[in-house]
Amino acid sequence: MTSSDPIFSIFGTPTITVKKLNGKNYLSWSASLELWFLGQGYHDHLEKDIVEISYESQELWKKLDFQLCALLWQFVEPNILGTLRTFKTCHSFWKKAQNIFANGIQCIYDSAKSDQKFSEDEYQEYLRLKSNSQAQSYFVPNISTTCISQSMESQGPWIINSSASNHMSGNNSLFSSISLPKVPYFITLANGSKVILKGVGQVSLTPSLNLKSVLFVPKCAFNLISLSKLTKSLNYSVTFDANSFVIQERGMGRLIGGGHESRGLYYFETSPSVSCFASSTPKLLHDRLGHPHLEKLKKMVPSLNKLQALECESCQLGKHVRSSFPK
Repeated sequence: MTSSDPIFSIFGTPTITVKKLNGKNYLSWSASLELWFLGQGYHDHLEKDIVEISYESQELWKKLDFQLCALLWQFVEPNILGTLRTFKTCHSFWKKAQNIFANGIQCIYDSAKSDQKFSEDEYQEYLRLKSNSQAQSYFVPNISTTCISQSMESQGPWIINSSASNHMSGNNSLFSSISLPKVPYFITLANGSKVILKGVGQVSLTPSLNLKSVLFVPKCAFNLISLSKLTKSLNYSVTFDANSFVIQERGMGRLIGGGHESRGLYYFETSPSVSCFASSTPKLLHDRLGHPHLEKLKKMVPSLNKLQALECESCQLGKHVRSSFPK
C-alpha cells in the first residue's frame, strides 16, 4: 500500500527491528526506520508536510500520518519522547529529531566536575600521560601557510556543529600547539564510552582562521567546529543557506571561509579553491553578501581588490526609480 491508495490504515503492530532512540544511536535508529517507511511506501510522510498534499487528499493523509507518528513514538525512549511529543506529524517529528541529534552524533563534550570521582584505571591513565610529557605543553612544527589547505584536506573534514560547546578533533597532527590538561577531564563519546581528554590546543584551518582551545579527543571520528565558539570567541558571523555557508569578519565583513552542506551537515572547506573562491566567483559572493557596492565588496573580500567592474542585473534594476514615459 502506498500513500496514494484510497484507503489509509495500519492494522496490528508492524514488526520493526530497531532499538529505541536514546540520544546516542540516532544514525542506526533513523536508518532502520527510514528503510521501513521506504519499504511500506510511506517515506513521503517523512519528507512532506500536510500543506504539500492536495486538498482532496489531506483528510486521508492526516489519518494515516497520525497513525504513523504514533508508531514513531513507540521507538523513542521515554526521557527523549518528552522533548518530541509536541510534534504530532511524521514530518515535524522526524525533522525535529534530526535537528536535535544529527549534529551531535559525533561527540558530546562532558567536562568533569571538580568533585567528580574517577576510577583507579582512569586516574592511572592520566598519570601515565602526564609522566610521559616532558613539559606541561609541547609544540608541533608550524604549518606553512602555503600547505595549510593541502594538509587539512588530507586529515578529514571539519563540520560546523551548533550543539558542540567546544571545538574538537581526534587527530593530533592537526594541532599547531597542544598542552596536557592540569586536571583530568573526561569526554563522553556518542556510543556512551568515556575517554580521557588528552590535550587542548590550537588548530590553523586557514591563514585567516585559527581555532583556539580545541579539545584533542583521540576517538572522536570527526573534526568539529563549535558554532558558538566561532561567533563569540572569534567575533565572526556565519551565514547559512540551503547548500552552503560563509564565515565573515564582523564589521568590515571580510571573508574568512566557507563550505557546503551534505546530508544535513555543513562541511568547512579548506581546499585552495575555497580559500580563493572569492576571486573566481565574484558574482556569487556579491549575491550572497547582499549585493554590496563594488568598493564595499573589495573591502569585504581583499582578493577582489583588482576587480574593475561587476555586472549585476538586480542592482541595475534596483536603481531605477521609474520607467521613462514616452513624450
